[in-house]
Amino acid sequence: MEKRKRPIVINSWEMTYFNVSERLLLEMIDSASSLGFETVVLDDGWFGKRNSSKTSLGDWTIDEEKFPNGIKPLVDYAKEKKIGFGIWFEPEMISPNTDLIAQHPDWVMKSKSYEPILGRNQLFLDLTNKEVQDFIIKTLSDTITSLGVNYIKWDMNRHMTDPFSPTKMENHSIDFSHRYMLGLYHIVNTLTSKHSDVLFENCSSGGGRLDPGMLFYFPQTWISDNTDALDRQQIQYGASYMFPIASMTGHVSEVPNHQTGRKIAFETRAALASSTNMGYEMDIINMSGKERQKVANHLSTYKKERDLIFEGDFYRLSSPNESNMCGWMFVDEKKNNAIIYVFRNIYEVFDLSLLIRIPYLDTEANYLEMNTNTVYSGSELSACGISLENPPGDFIVHKLILEKVTD
Repeated sequence: MEKRKRPIVINSWEMTYFNVSERLLLEMIDSASSLGFETVVLDDGWFGKRNSSKTSLGDWTIDEEKFPNGIKPLVDYAKEKKIGFGIWFEPEMISPNTDLIAQHPDWVMKSKSYEPILGRNQLFLDLTNKEVQDFIIKTLSDTITSLGVNYIKWDMNRHMTDPFSPTKMENHSIDFSHRYMLGLYHIVNTLTSKHSDVLFENCSSGGGRLDPGMLFYFPQTWISDNTDALDRQQIQYGASYMFPIASMTGHVSEVPNHQTGRKIAFETRAALASSTNMGYEMDIINMSGKERQKVANHLSTYKKERDLIFEGDFYRLSSPNESNMCGWMFVDEKKNNAIIYVFRNIYEVFDLSLLIRIPYLDTEANYLEMNTNTVYSGSELSACGISLENPPGDFIVHKLILEKVTD
């Protein structure tokens, strides 16, 4: 799976939150197919009585009020439209007042000395318990098989507390967290081996559990629940020091941004997402004709460029932690083709232009910048850089496409 093309997804979360439904998913599939998306992801809210974060984790049965005909017809309809279908799980958690906790109170991580601590209205399942491991494996495997989904978003939204196993009546076991992770690895190893055609995406309030151990099983990670295009510069720039671009997921989201309230232009939001495994969180159903055309053009361009983004070399050009600019570059192994993104944040009247040096090309060659039809020498780009326009307004992006001149 790590070598296959990753699908461009449209995720339901920021469009609907818990208010998903059969009608909405049908409209979402129709719109996604016409725009060029490759997978529709049904996020939280599809199971039990999950109308808020306070209930239903562990009771992984389809909500018949929201989906009176089940979810399988939606998966089949997506396939007719030649796109995939994914679904959200948070399988390590359990909500109070669920059928599962009533049947198996001893499956909850807790101390024998005090009541377990709620986080985000949920408790941890004890993954050191073989019965719990088997339950999660069977639940997800049966769902994947019965629905025919090709994408699982595996979430984990709270910090671990109460590291005790009630089945062993242990207290202060120094290796509990280690045994918990071994249990988790057993679960995901079993599922990813059995369902090797399914893409499993890691998420822990975003990138909270992005590490080499999880990357062994999950080829990509939702890098942050914060989708703001200013904050994302630091998030993605920093993560790139440790992890390859192909392991990160970024989505184009709504404005005003749901986390920060900022209004940032579509082009800037799209450029940030295009520097990762790109997807969307926007309402693609109620867009204007002009907005739809922008999205369709973005998807078409990204499909042409993603091989270079995933397989090329990645270089950081300007740190958002040190200046008003952020810049990075993707270039193929032979240094024939490159894509450069330069983000300028707050407009400063004394900056007449933006200067960005590009020292990672062939200094003996010339390069044509495709947008302006201008030729630069590799040595000039390396030693002097290129001067970009700096128009008024905040949060702009420049995209440079360089192609080596061979004549």
